[in-house]
Amino acid sequence: MRGSLIASGAAQLSAMAFGSDDKQEGKRVFGCAMTLALAASAVVCAAGLAAARPLAGLLSTEETYAYALTYLRVTLLCGVFKVMLYVPYFYLRLEGRNKRSMAAMLTMTALNIALDCLFLFVCDWGVAGAAWASGIATAAACLLSFLFLCTRGGNFSLSFALPRRKDYGGICRFGAMMALNNVLSAVKIFAVNKILALFSYAGATAAFAVVNNISEFSVCVQNGVPQASGAMTGILYAEKDAPAVKGLLKTQIAAGAGLSLLLAAALCALSGQLGGWFGSAADVRTAVCLFAAGLVPATFNNVMCYYYNATGSVLMSNVINVSRGCLAVVLVCL
Repeated sequence: MRGSLIASGAAQLSAMAFGSDDKQEGKRVFGCAMTLALAASAVVCAAGLAAARPLAGLLSTEETYAYALTYLRVTLLCGVFKVMLYVPYFYLRLEGRNKRSMAAMLTMTALNIALDCLFLFVCDWGVAGAAWASGIATAAACLLSFLFLCTRGGNFSLSFALPRRKDYGGICRFGAMMALNNVLSAVKIFAVNKILALFSYAGATAAFAVVNNISEFSVCVQNGVPQASGAMTGILYAEKDAPAVKGLLKTQIAAGAGLSLLLAAALCALSGQLGGWFGSAADVRTAVCLFAAGLVPATFNNVMCYYYNATGSVLMSNVINVSRGCLAVVLVCL
């Protein structure tokens, strides 16, 4: 949460500074983001390691406590990289280097899979192996992302700066949406599972698990379209180029709707097989088709969320975010 809050908020401030033709201010904010992200990750990971036992107890049962404790400790040891990764992730898009950002993320995914196979099936390290695979892959992606960002004539170099008082407010204001999005996703999953378990809907719980995995995949469309345009919107808004901002918004809506329709059609066509792909014997066809039917409005909501955030209407952005990301889902489930 802290990584997305700091990095997304700082990147938005840098985008607005670049749009106002103040590159030095944009670079200074980047240095502030580096300092805050490093400090926040160190504090949170240290606190988490100190409280690992009670945290593992809260997140597990008696049978799974040892596994949860192991996974939690390894994850926290690698936590600095997980937080710092957000900084180049957002700033590479600000630079327009989307292919490099994608390359770093694909490297992380491929390395994670390869290390999972090595640590789980060859080394037989169990849960610890899965945790180390994720941590090492994230560290590699983090280092690669910073290498991409700070080389070949980009605007940014590896630097640290002490934040000013105004920086905290600006970063929190523009970064709240991304941070809320991560928190609300976790709250939604926890609440819906509790509701379904309360009414003993075992089949529905399995269907929700499958749909939730599909939802994570669909983020490449739902969030990918507006995220790719967020920095551009901030720059154009700072330049007071209203026609360009509106034109970019229309492009996002059109592209998001088209990609969402294609993905929805694919999900409906494969709905009978998707449960088996995720290891579930439950009939998830209805759930998958209902999810697919909501993809276009979900993507539209996300586009408007990012648009309002980039143009300073942060309250409106967060109202949509809370309603779409958690509140409406939990209420409908009830």
